[in-house]
Amino acid sequence: MLFIYNVWRRLPDGERREWLLERWPDVKLAGDWIEWQFDNPQLSNAKNGLLYADSECAFGYGNSTQGYSVYADFACMEALLGFAEMAQSIGKRTEASQWRTRAGEMRSAIAENYIVSDGGHPAVWTLKHAGWAFQSALLGPLILQTDRRGFLPDPDDNFHGITEASYLRLLGKWRGESPDHYDPYWHDDTDKPFLPKAGLQNPPLGSYGVAMGYGQGFVTQAALLLDRMDEAGEMLKWTARNIYYADYEPYIVPEGVEVHPSGKYWFRTGDLGNGVQQAEIMKVLRLVIGVDDTDPARLKVLPRMPKGWTRISIDEYPAWIQTGSGITQVSLEYLLERNESGMTLELSPNVPLAGGIAVRLGPFEKKSDGARVTLNGKKLQARPEKSGDSFWVTVETDAVLKCYRFEVLSSCDN
Repeated sequence: MLFIYNVWRRLPDGERREWLLERWPDVKLAGDWIEWQFDNPQLSNAKNGLLYADSECAFGYGNSTQGYSVYADFACMEALLGFAEMAQSIGKRTEASQWRTRAGEMRSAIAENYIVSDGGHPAVWTLKHAGWAFQSALLGPLILQTDRRGFLPDPDDNFHGITEASYLRLLGKWRGESPDHYDPYWHDDTDKPFLPKAGLQNPPLGSYGVAMGYGQGFVTQAALLLDRMDEAGEMLKWTARNIYYADYEPYIVPEGVEVHPSGKYWFRTGDLGNGVQQAEIMKVLRLVIGVDDTDPARLKVLPRMPKGWTRISIDEYPAWIQTGSGITQVSLEYLLERNESGMTLELSPNVPLAGGIAVRLGPFEKKSDGARVTLNGKKLQARPEKSGDSFWVTVETDAVLKCYRFEVLSSCDN
């Protein structure tokens, strides 16, 4: 459903309405399918406002209550909101209202059934519904937002802090920080016998590749979206190590990776080029590059270049954005460089950007309210901010140019 929504949103203005009207019976059927499951719980096993998920996200390692997952419910909630937007655009107000109402009810049910907060720990997603390697399905409410809301999560969303706390628990648990007792914050009944032990049996920080997509991909996406760039940098190093093998298909993404407890040796496992695993690693790279066309009305470029990196370049990178003739696929080139005095971004679209552009650059180690930001040599109003473990600078412009050169001159220690 989210894929269909994103196809629709990126269609040229003159084609979108006709495209949706032609496909409306199928679109309506998909949206109503979720409602049907709640109306027929004896057949669907939906209960407590949650859907039954016949999915790996609900049957993976650590899931003692099979069939229910915050990952699956959040994905369906987001999809209904997207479909409601589609319905509203062609005057289908009844369906739009029904789907928005159901999405709101699902959000309330997610909060009521999946969140735990006791024992002096922060509120987190319960481990009773934690599928996939490293129980990474609990990161769904963060990483799935990018498909509808864009690459900058809303820190004021009440699910944001819960997912960040769950992410930190995941890292701590697999570092061996969890206590060796039955604390439900750290362990569920099904994984207590398998709790990681201190020392060599824990994976190295940044290595979660037993499943490259559901493990390495999900956890790295979460680190990037939370702007936790120290951790993201280590995860990206392990991502590169896990993919590369000199003797055969050196850069293809494997299904998984086995890592020696010392962290000195590893080898690829499973089928090479597994579509789902590869897709999540590609999404990691999309977040690093940061070209966000989720809202075609205004292109956002939000690179997350790890500390220690000095350069990222892209060529012929596709994006769907507003131009003078409507929403159009454009091709972008950019060169992002970090230097001793700050950071520069040179970006060239192959057609004018009618809707302007918003750019966020960083990370920087220190906040600098006096940072000078220029566009093609002319000073811009900049907004410095702290996010995650770093500082960032955001600028916006309505200028329509063939080439944009943003430069941040800062006293920050890069």
